[in-house]
Amino acid sequence: MQNKDGRASPAEGLRFRQPRAALPEHGPVGPLRNRAAPGAPALPAPQPSPLSLPDSFRRRVLYKLMTAVKAGDTVSYGQLAALAGNSRAARAVGGVMRHNPVPILIPCHRVICSSGKTGHYTGGAGASAKEWLLAHERRLKGEGAR
Repeated sequence: MQNKDGRASPAEGLRFRQPRAALPEHGPVGPLRNRAAPGAPALPAPQPSPLSLPDSFRRRVLYKLMTAVKAGDTVSYGQLAALAGNSRAARAVGGVMRHNPVPILIPCHRVICSSGKTGHYTGGAGASAKEWLLAHERRLKGEGAR
């Protein structure tokens, strides 16, 4: 996939690829196909990368978050909405963060309320995990400046 300039898109290598061979229904691997242990729920189907989706507000929000907000920094929901092209869509940014399939790789913990409160976090242990991640990144950023 190429962008308007003819260069490769940053999301080029992030597309979901189907496995070459399906696991057999029977035999030693068959029972492991949909669950890790007896009684465990079925594994969710793999999802495509959010950055490989066609151009959408969600894709722009996640891309701006990954490229414009560096480790140790934060941005408000409203600021991120403006960076993505719609300054009135702060609540929509919250929805995008809530449905982030990979919270550590796409760092939604860096998005905070305009009041300065950390807000919610769906990855890990909730708000306490978000606060820990932000503090950890700030410590690492401070150590890198030495």
